[in-house]
Amino acid sequence: MNETSSMSHTILIPTKDRPILLQRAVKSALGALDEDGEILVVDDDSTPSAAESLVDFDDPRIRIVLNSDATGVSAVRNFGMFQARGRIVFFLDDDDEIQRGYCLRILKVVRTSTPSPDYGFSAYDTVSDNAEDTACSAPSAGKIRLPNGIIADTECLKKRTFGFGMGFWVKREVFYDIGEFDEDISINEDTEYSCRLITRRKIGWYSDKPGVLLHSHSTPDELAHLTHRTGPSERARCFLHVYQKYPNMCAHLGVGYLKYTVKSGHFRTAWKFVRSQTRIGLRVRFYALVVTKYITYTLTGKMIKRGRP
Repeated sequence: MNETSSMSHTILIPTKDRPILLQRAVKSALGALDEDGEILVVDDDSTPSAAESLVDFDDPRIRIVLNSDATGVSAVRNFGMFQARGRIVFFLDDDDEIQRGYCLRILKVVRTSTPSPDYGFSAYDTVSDNAEDTACSAPSAGKIRLPNGIIADTECLKKRTFGFGMGFWVKREVFYDIGEFDEDISINEDTEYSCRLITRRKIGWYSDKPGVLLHSHSTPDELAHLTHRTGPSERARCFLHVYQKYPNMCAHLGVGYLKYTVKSGHFRTAWKFVRSQTRIGLRVRFYALVVTKYITYTLTGKMIKRGRP
């Protein structure tokens, strides 16, 4: 852990093969950064390299590090966390933008709130970058999930879990306390981390003012969203991995697992999972879901068969 730094915050941007989108993300980060902060770009062996993509950005607050070892989104973020100098680390995907003023609001919250929150996330705006999608070309506000402030333990778990792209931030000391991001899964690592923060009783903060602008895109020369590049069998495996770690926390993880298990053509595997449930209400809910999804995917031709999830 880098104990020598007194830097207040880091905006961490992992990147992979998104040269133009990365420039937009870094530009937004420069606008959101306080003087006592840094932008840390973690290059996951991109082509062209992040350094080449950002050659026109002449700002000493930008640092680029190359992750040439372990691959995968969790490994890249873990590498970045160990390189970060800020006491608070903000996460920004390389295809999104962080809103001006967001970092300053959160830094003030951490400094002045009692108790001081350990992590947080925010509301967000969305926008489509697809030229043909003219109806969605202007930013639209996402749904406000929680009241602004400390996240109450009484809030439902589904609302308390989050994606790393939702303006997520965490104290660096908290990261070292509860451990690294799970590298055994390719997606849903943010859900697993949400559950871990909750079970370790860390104090969360929700900002009802959007902290990020999330972009949807299908640019030929830029790497597509990870969710679009991940097949149903792998998505089912990741949902099951998290569900098995926190079986009593998030029923929607079981829903996700069943949805993608059925879609990948493993109906019997899905049914076995349903029968293993000890809670009658959950078993009924899962049974209805499996039947509905089986019929839907069969009629629409979306069911495909791949490796065992």
